[in-house]
Amino acid sequence: MDFPLIFKTMPLPVLAFALPLFGAAAYGLLILYNDFIAQWTRKPVELPRLCCKLPFLLLLCAGALISALIWKYASGASDQLYVFTGGGWSDVLSPESGKKMQAALRVDAFGATSAALMSFVALAAGLRALAERRKPITPRVIMLFLLACAGIQGIFFLNNLLSLFFFLMITQLGVTGLYRGFYARRARRRRRHLFYYLSRLLLLAMFLAGAMILRSGYGSTNISVLASVIEPSRASLWAFVLLVVPLLYIFVKPSPLLDEAAKNCFFGIRTQATLFIVFRVVFSLYGPMRGLQKVPLLFMMLGVALLFLALAVLSKEPEPSNFMDSLIFCVKGAILVSMGVAMDGSFSAERAALYGVDAIESMISLWLVFLPLSAAFAIVTVFLKEPDGKGAELWRYGRLFKRFPFVSSFLLLLVAITAGLPPFIGYEGRQLLLRSANFISPFLTLLLFSLTAAIFFAALRFVLALSASGGEGDGEGDFEGVHAALLPIFLLLLIFAAATLTPGRIFADSVSPSVESLINRTVPRSLSPAGRDG
Repeated sequence: MDFPLIFKTMPLPVLAFALPLFGAAAYGLLILYNDFIAQWTRKPVELPRLCCKLPFLLLLCAGALISALIWKYASGASDQLYVFTGGGWSDVLSPESGKKMQAALRVDAFGATSAALMSFVALAAGLRALAERRKPITPRVIMLFLLACAGIQGIFFLNNLLSLFFFLMITQLGVTGLYRGFYARRARRRRRHLFYYLSRLLLLAMFLAGAMILRSGYGSTNISVLASVIEPSRASLWAFVLLVVPLLYIFVKPSPLLDEAAKNCFFGIRTQATLFIVFRVVFSLYGPMRGLQKVPLLFMMLGVALLFLALAVLSKEPEPSNFMDSLIFCVKGAILVSMGVAMDGSFSAERAALYGVDAIESMISLWLVFLPLSAAFAIVTVFLKEPDGKGAELWRYGRLFKRFPFVSSFLLLLVAITAGLPPFIGYEGRQLLLRSANFISPFLTLLLFSLTAAIFFAALRFVLALSASGGEGDGEGDFEGVHAALLPIFLLLLIFAAATLTPGRIFADSVSPSVESLINRTVPRSLSPAGRDG
């Protein structure tokens, strides 16, 4: 195997997840040496802080640049297929390359748009981690960040269920290290960690079982190939349940709030990536299969339940973490309802023309808004819970607009975007959702509007009270490091501003091509079983 030729012909999507993976391996080798080998050599490698942080920043910047280039080439264009043979990568399909193919990579507008957005948000989260003073970033945390980035990038660019399982496992390793760590000294914490590990292993095992059921029945785990041959059967329906349910659990379950904003941002990125796979399975793989007619109603019921949960959480004690969870539940609920309406609209050409296309555009539009929103809420919430020297949190001092007008205005903007107020980003998705839901039932439209309005006014009341009224603390407080949140907030504000000022271009370059690529269930002949047999 000619390794120089392989790297020379490596396409940009492979490079997008290979770079952070190699970076994580390099930091992992450094940690391995210091933790084990240095015990015998007694010569640990102590990197200067700049030498530790700079490669991490360069890898994040390179990932954002590569993903932006992929999005530029993929938006508005047909899907690009890369085939790997023993001689390297090639984007030229032929019967000969189909026979020698060892791996295939299908890049479409949906995956490219998702990867570009994720890379930009990961860059903002990385800058927030690099600016942290109370808990300076360490090589171990950098390795876990890069591991999660590599796994999520692979999810966005791969079209094979087994490959998706592999990168899901990589992502889970990174997130588990950021959240729980891999070892606890106390027995009580070890028991809690063991339950967490077993639950995540069970979710991954369920996904793997669903993929293996399809492989045993149809001889492939490639989503495009399966979409062309899958038939309604009990095994196919069981595979659907095993593939979708564990990922929906990860998406619906609220992420833990840690005192490091960057880690919370990566939890949001992982949450969005799991729903990306659900979209692939539901729309690209199964489509309007007989036997799934009741599934859209389940999605809509789950989405409405999350909206009620959002209102209930916001009605509890007014506190930043409750505020964040409530508005994130609000966005998740709207996405699931739009997903149910879109799936219902795919069962006939008449439904698709009336409301199916609008619903899937609403689903993708809201889903693209979810990631920067969740990252912004995580950064602002950790900012508001910043303790002073006496242990009092920043939000308890009140008068946020007087002390931090930029953050207070940004918080109002986030509430407006979540509620879908014009002219901000999110308005188009909300309007398309209400219009398409009206074809299902006018009561559903009224319920969605009423719940969203109630959540909006409750959230607005909290923000206005936080910004204008006095709090429980005395004086102004002495907070260190709160200005480290301003740069990532500014970067996220750029995303919201660009999408708000050019909504038509966002739809033309991102949403509409993503809809087309998501519902495209065709397979190139060179990848089909007949084509590979000649």
